[in-house]
Amino acid sequence: MTTKEDFMSLMEEVVEGWNEVRNYDDDHLYYDRSLWVTKDVNDRHWLTSTYDQYDRDGDIETLCILIEQYLRYGEIVKETKVGMLPKVDEIEDENDYILGSGKQNIKEEQTDEDSKGLKEGVNDLTKYLLMK
Repeated sequence: MTTKEDFMSLMEEVVEGWNEVRNYDDDHLYYDRSLWVTKDVNDRHWLTSTYDQYDRDGDIETLCILIEQYLRYGEIVKETKVGMLPKVDEIEDENDYILGSGKQNIKEEQTDEDSKGLKEGVNDLTKYLLMK
């Protein structure tokens, strides 16, 4: 069974990562992240000693992206045979958002005020999830 401390530690990392991801524009957020991760792993012809850390960091970022997609678009973005789902009115040309379009992550500097708010958010989220 997972300990409460492990869960809280993970939530701190997720909230910190989400604070960066929430500033992504649609070019960096509106894509099927799960499909992208699978493609990245399948395409990788190399494994190094740093793979485990790379994989863990990527998983944390994936959680953050999926959370922001859900919050922003009302669903997690999926690439399907009928196009990208959910349909988003502000995004007219879905062809720009097809897998493999070279999306890259953007980073923003975090302020002390952001850190304080993040810790409060982690505590609130943790309390909520532990009550369920």
